[in-house]
Amino acid sequence: MQIARNVLAARIPVPLAVLVVFFFTVIRVSVEITLLDYSSYTSVLGFFGNYARFYLENIYYFLTLFLLLAFFVTLLTKKPLWKVARLGVYLSPFVILPPVIDHFLFGRTANYTYGTVDHFIENILTLSWTSGDTGAGISILVTFVAAAIAFFIWHATRSAAATIASVFGTSLIIMTLSTPDLFFGKDRGDYGYDYFLPFYYFVPLIVLAGALYRHYAPEQFKALMGNLRLGRATTFAAAAVLGSLIVPSPDQAGAVFLGMSYRVLFPVASVVFGWWFAVIVNDIFDLKIDAVSYPTRPLPRHALSVQRYAFIGIACAFFSFSFAAAAQGAVALGSLLFLALGFVYSAPPIRLRKTLFGNVVLGAAMVVAFFMGVFTMWQWDPVILLFDKNIFFALLLFAFTFATTLAKDAIDVAGNKKGGVKNLYTLFSRKTAKRIVVALSAIAFNAPPVFMGNPLLIAVTLPATALAAKHYNSRESAPFLYAVGSFILIVFFIYLYYGS
Repeated sequence: MQIARNVLAARIPVPLAVLVVFFFTVIRVSVEITLLDYSSYTSVLGFFGNYARFYLENIYYFLTLFLLLAFFVTLLTKKPLWKVARLGVYLSPFVILPPVIDHFLFGRTANYTYGTVDHFIENILTLSWTSGDTGAGISILVTFVAAAIAFFIWHATRSAAATIASVFGTSLIIMTLSTPDLFFGKDRGDYGYDYFLPFYYFVPLIVLAGALYRHYAPEQFKALMGNLRLGRATTFAAAAVLGSLIVPSPDQAGAVFLGMSYRVLFPVASVVFGWWFAVIVNDIFDLKIDAVSYPTRPLPRHALSVQRYAFIGIACAFFSFSFAAAAQGAVALGSLLFLALGFVYSAPPIRLRKTLFGNVVLGAAMVVAFFMGVFTMWQWDPVILLFDKNIFFALLLFAFTFATTLAKDAIDVAGNKKGGVKNLYTLFSRKTAKRIVVALSAIAFNAPPVFMGNPLLIAVTLPATALAAKHYNSRESAPFLYAVGSFILIVFFIYLYYGS
């Protein structure tokens, strides 16, 4: 009993509280699927394409609800957020009960129904018990949570007004989240509703989490935002966009542009969060190297603890998979491969970042990002996936990325030598390494137009290569080399897929 009292009295960090809520939410969703008669999907892609979105929808729903209610209760009680988060931890196991009660007491075998705009006020005032149109499971959830929060508010404030306000406030928050039509409108399309429903909850979740982090840990938030390395994230996002824009022939371009719309956002967001996951893993395992080469990064200057940084990395990995799963099953598998490449690049025991194979991993990750875009638009069409232009452009992406990422090692020489990293700049003299980088970049930039025998492309790539080589030799500016390479890649892409 004393151990139980100590646990109840302990200070629970908010990230830990979020993980506990996440854990019980996954159990809740599994129970709901089992009891409310969801059809089974035997294929892996069937799971990712259907169950995954359902899991995401509910996980985002409960995490958003948890943060909104925690913030609401802190406003009423003036108590620290961690104490309110502790209440959420105590309540989280009970989220499993609504589908159990709904199934065994009410005999339901169908999934829950959301509320509608037409009955929004009734749902708030009566919790859909006497009037309204949300499912019984949501009514049970609102009733239970409102009662628990009202008890907590009364115990903390002894104010009848605050207690009554908590009941209506809780109902308003839950019923608002349970009425997607407030966002989508009554005449939404089935595709948009189905695919974007998880992000009806995700958007407030990420905004609220960022706002709370910004408020309670401003210095840590500032350090984190300053270390996102948006340049490289942009290149991976661009690869996914290019993948979504491929066409078997130029005359199909118009149909692809019309059909793309918002779908490209899914692989783009997935690779961006996947890249941030890789950055965090790299920073954790490169702490000694960064202390020499990048002392202003969050971990070397102790702006963030390793534990909190790792928690943010796990969240990024989850968000990466979430966006991919919302797009298509094959994209979800691609995101897992992308995350795996990011992990083996930096983490022991493989730690390819310490060898020349590290640049191979970066090239492979760029190819994965490209095909995630392809899968988003063309699903599992083997004719499109094995299209010779796709294979050719994927090889170009790999070669460009491999050659240009060698350039970044010029900055890290002292730290890399201390950390035992083997790359061009630690194995050779600076002058020799620079020549190898320029030579490989020149081959990657100019071999394709020479191979295709296109003098117009050669007229573009040769002067661009000369400019990049001169700039890198004099300033060792890797970003400029990336920029020139990206420009040439886009020119190749337009010629390859949309040229006559």
